[in-house]
Amino acid sequence: MRTLLRHSLAISLIAALAACGGSDEDEDPVPTGAALSSIQFVDNDSYYPLDKLAANGTVLTEGAANYGTVNSKRRRGDRSMSVWGIDTSATGPAGSAIEYSMRIDSIVADSAALSSMQANLRIDPATGLIYQQCSGFPNCYDNTSGRRQEFKITAIARVSGSARTLERAFTLSVIAN
Repeated sequence: MRTLLRHSLAISLIAALAACGGSDEDEDPVPTGAALSSIQFVDNDSYYPLDKLAANGTVLTEGAANYGTVNSKRRRGDRSMSVWGIDTSATGPAGSAIEYSMRIDSIVADSAALSSMQANLRIDPATGLIYQQCSGFPNCYDNTSGRRQEFKITAIARVSGSARTLERAFTLSVIAN
């Protein structure tokens, strides 16, 4: 009787573990990633992408030591793409691909400014790099409001095939020209 009970318990345990198949998190993973910092720009020329600003408000040039991420999609001399990029990359399980998207909302900007920013700001769906692309006035975002405009950018990362996402938000501020 004891032997039968022991075998029954062992078989029940094995069956329960096999039926479980691990946790839902294993089958539907969420990427991980660091918090994203807010960033500020100035609209010096509405014919071209925004200029990146340092924390103290000075314009950063491409070669500056503290410039940060450079837009790897931009080719030398292409004034339609921003020099800067915003790295929103995340990490998933080994061997998995991550898909990126973003949402842009107004914090302090009118609907025309929001529409313009939504038309100009892009995210590379394979790398998570955010950059600006536009083809001159009136197609480039232009802050003519006379005040700072702010946008909430939500970067969304998802492991391919998963329904769960990692959402991280930051504020993109633009000082008027």
